[in-house]
Amino acid sequence: MAQPARQRSIPSLVSIAPEAALQALSEGHTVVTANRRLVRMLRGQYDRAQAAGGAEAWAGADILSWEDWSRRCWEDGNDLAALAGDAGEGPREGAGEGAGEKAGDSPGSAGRCLSPGQAELVWEEVIAASPHGRSLPTTSGTASEAMAAWDLLQAWRLPIPVVSPRGTLENRAFSQWAMEYQRLCAERGWMDETAIPEQLAGFFASGLVSPPNRLILAGFDDFTPRQQHLLEALSTQGASLEEIVWPERAVHSVRLPFPDQEGEVLGAARWAKTLLEANPERRIGIVVPELPRLRSLIAQVFEDLLAPASVLPGTSRHGLPFNISLGLPLSDYPLVATALGLLSLSPGMQGWEKVNLLFHTPFLPGWEAERDARASLESRLRKRGGEGVSLATVQAFSDPPKAAPGQEHPPERANHDKGAPSGHVHAPLLGSALGRWRKRIGAIERRLPPSGWAVAFSSLLEALGWPGDRPLDSAEFQTREKWNRLLEALARLDPAARPMTHGEALSLLARMAASEIFQPESPDAPIQVLGVLEAAGLECDHLWVMGLHDGAWPPNPRPNAFLPAALQRRHDMPHASPEHNLAAARMVMSRLDAASADRVAGYPAMAEERAVAPSPLIAHFAESTLDALGVKEAPLYLEHLAGFGTLESYSDFQAPSLPPGMSVSGGTALFAEQAACPFRAFARFRLHAESPVLPEAGMTPMERGTLAHKALERAWGRIASHAALCALDAGELRQRTEAAAGEALADFLEGRADRMGERETTLELERLSRLLMDWLELEKQRQPFQVEQREAEIAFEIGGISGTGRIDRIDLLEDGKRIILDYKTGALKSNAWMGDRPDEPQLPLYCVSADFELGGVAFAGLKRGSIGFMGLAEDEAQFPKARPFDLAADPGGEPFGSKAALLNRWKQVLESLGRSYRGGDARAMPKNIATTCRHCHLPTLCRIAELSREYGQFATENTENTENTENTEHTEHTGNTGAGGRARGGGQDE
Repeated sequence: MAQPARQRSIPSLVSIAPEAALQALSEGHTVVTANRRLVRMLRGQYDRAQAAGGAEAWAGADILSWEDWSRRCWEDGNDLAALAGDAGEGPREGAGEGAGEKAGDSPGSAGRCLSPGQAELVWEEVIAASPHGRSLPTTSGTASEAMAAWDLLQAWRLPIPVVSPRGTLENRAFSQWAMEYQRLCAERGWMDETAIPEQLAGFFASGLVSPPNRLILAGFDDFTPRQQHLLEALSTQGASLEEIVWPERAVHSVRLPFPDQEGEVLGAARWAKTLLEANPERRIGIVVPELPRLRSLIAQVFEDLLAPASVLPGTSRHGLPFNISLGLPLSDYPLVATALGLLSLSPGMQGWEKVNLLFHTPFLPGWEAERDARASLESRLRKRGGEGVSLATVQAFSDPPKAAPGQEHPPERANHDKGAPSGHVHAPLLGSALGRWRKRIGAIERRLPPSGWAVAFSSLLEALGWPGDRPLDSAEFQTREKWNRLLEALARLDPAARPMTHGEALSLLARMAASEIFQPESPDAPIQVLGVLEAAGLECDHLWVMGLHDGAWPPNPRPNAFLPAALQRRHDMPHASPEHNLAAARMVMSRLDAASADRVAGYPAMAEERAVAPSPLIAHFAESTLDALGVKEAPLYLEHLAGFGTLESYSDFQAPSLPPGMSVSGGTALFAEQAACPFRAFARFRLHAESPVLPEAGMTPMERGTLAHKALERAWGRIASHAALCALDAGELRQRTEAAAGEALADFLEGRADRMGERETTLELERLSRLLMDWLELEKQRQPFQVEQREAEIAFEIGGISGTGRIDRIDLLEDGKRIILDYKTGALKSNAWMGDRPDEPQLPLYCVSADFELGGVAFAGLKRGSIGFMGLAEDEAQFPKARPFDLAADPGGEPFGSKAALLNRWKQVLESLGRSYRGGDARAMPKNIATTCRHCHLPTLCRIAELSREYGQFATENTENTENTENTEHTEHTGNTGAGGRARGGGQDE
């Protein structure tokens, strides 16, 4: 296939073979490439040629990308101009490969060159000050696009277009911005990097810089007018211009259809795997026109198929058998993402999404030694509640408390933060790091120039110990070096930026990291995955060109929105028209003829949820299949594991029974969990499986329930009896309830002052006071009683389970009998304590364990709007809506007829549940899937979805329970069944 003619040619350009270029390099001549990947490839070829020729040491080849070469020549011209006393040009600001990163250290005097980062800040300044820019939510993305339009104008050597009033809003806005940008640069004595080739052409034409005798070009499909002008200036001054042309091969090309893009990626991976297994020395190229969009899919599938062990913990991902030329944004690398996250911390309250980083990142010192302690610390802090936590609190909980003089042991941390779990978490390395950080951040000024923030950010990360004390692998080491260069680039922005706040500087740094595409260098891999531009100069044994469907190849036009479309078409700018894209695609296909003699063109039948056809550029290729190419079947890693060996089924629902006399934890909550689901009881109380607490804004329902308990306990401590209650007038009653509510709330907030603001505290106090008033007014309707005990501890032993519970209240009646009350702030459900698997077994457990004569038992419902009693009594007048013991019955059953029969039935049920638990019953057998499993955090552990189709239907449809209320699980406060202990709202105790 003959190579298509360039649209812009250099008449004096001479073609040479790659071997002649290598010889020229050994003679000290320079090769200039279209991209940096080709620089690395040609340097590798040169070094291998030198070694093959017997050389033991040699000078490095002078191979540079176009940008780096033009920058170097321009800096040489600046140096010579400075020596000649020409003040119109600025001093040298960097040299060698990568000099573009060093551009513009201190623009400010005439001729100083803005780096791309500095230029973008100037564009942002211009846009923000314009009438169009003031309507934009942010200027950063717009500035980047405007810079791209400006670069096109400079590359095509065009003036700022004059846009008529009928032009688009974008065209008119850009024209105004570009003129203002040009005016500012002239006023401040600045130029940007787009002007370097033009100035360099002037240097060569004037004789200020001597042209090279011989300049070799490589990998250019076409030249921009700016490049053409510079090369012609070189030719005019006598430079010999040559171009490496790789010889075309007799290419065997086939096209392979696939159902979709995932299928093609998998097919390409299988094809490459088959070739490598046959000959590990083969070089394989995979060119992907839509590489940015498909990169993550390609990486995932190729890793899974070609390097499955790389997914295992502790396995280095360095040295994979494939390399993807397109890197990732620097901000996507864990090391940098951690640094940005740590820099976003502030001394005040932090959201959990920020604080979590401290507990889980491996890039802080002591992570290996304190990993478990930090996870425990996070759990303890989350149990305090709230939307976040201050770093002072994190430090206080992670530092071990110190013993006072004369004390043998330090005090419990509970005194530091009342209401939090007792005991500290020993994570001193984290605590020390936070202490250093708090000291340094307090000394940083509020506004600093970018260079000041670069120093401050480095200092803060150093204080925290980033990137940790574990050895960095090669990729992480390179990433850290790239991060350091990013901070240097931030520091160089001073001349174009005003002093900024911490948030503004960090936002700028994060944008810079997101726009910096980075790929750590890795050992040469046999499989190279490349974009079409990076494929210039590619040589390989086998080539796959991926995704060649008619919607992607040739690509659709994508003209720059800021330049008039007619202008772009007239000057044949990139992506401006279908004709340009077709010519460019043909050029790429012709170039790939020289890459390999064996070429596969793949295409999907479906792409982005629409049917597509093969690209017309591969319509003449013979159609084939993977089987015809000898490609072997290669299942993905999970498929391989699933097909390995014979699967065996094993029923593991019977846990070892507990030995006689062995104590158990759980209290009354154990019986509730065993009734709800035996596996849940086993997992919670024998495996100690817990789910992380999800903090909520303000107070949680569970905390409000606990608060109501405490407030009522204090209120009855002041009132003591029904007679005393009835004797209080409205003012006195309000005074006592407000005092009780205030004391309970103050106790809750001690050590939690950061949880609620003044307004929230006032509202909560008002809510709680009204709740107490409403409840006490209801209690006036009861028969006379005295509050005998509040928070009464009761011992029980039933079904082989012994423990203690805590009864919210025991009232003494005039006949000497007693009523047991249990406060509930959730919804009350009828018959919640009846049946073989009661939802609320704690009151039955208290009743059968009591050593006094029972006059009644009831839930005291404290839910605002539905306050009331639900319970049983010998005398129905003892409390409103009391039902007689005689009428109690199991769902669907006959009344028991007497209190003794009811107590006997409760004892039988509790004995059965206790024996079931002690015997090791761990069946995943929820009482009612739609309610028992709704808020359970254990489905991945019990694997109920694999055992029950009903669960799958529930999970998909989120069905509501429509069964009888006696089968409905009573969920208290948080919706979790079997809430344990006083910290769970007093429903059940451990």
